[in-house]
Formats: sequence, structure tokens, C-alpha cells
Amino acid sequence: MQPWLVPAYDAWCDLGKDATWRDVRDWSAHYSIDFEWLFPVLRRAAHIVDEHREKQRKQKRASTPRTRTDRA
Repeated sequence: MQPWLVPAYDAWCDLGKDATWRDVRDWSAHYSIDFEWLFPVLRRAAHIVDEHREKQRKQKRASTPRTRTDRA
């Protein structure tokens, strides 16, 4: 991990992926981290995580064999 990302990682661990801007603002004020820097970093990280999870879901669906049943 890049050292300059440590505050963002700490915030992510403390607040979680779905933190509101107010949560991030309060956290950044408490730990004296620049909110203008932190909030966009966390938003981008959340977007990357969402993309990764969607990709995993699609791969899982593609690898799961479908069974077809004929119904009368």
C-alpha cells in the first residue's frame, strides 16, 4: 500500500464503504485529514469495490451451469 493512502484506508476501516459525506467530514476533522482529499478517494474506492463485486457476480453466474427443465 502506498503510504499516502493510509489515512484513506483507516477511514475506510472505521467508517465502511457506505459512509455518508457527513461521516467522512466528521472523521476527517477528528483526525485532521483534509476532507477535500479524503472524500473523493473514498468515493473512488467504493466505486472500484462495486465494480469488482459485480464482475465476480457475473463470473459466478457464467460458471454456474444452468439446468433446463421441461414443464408440460
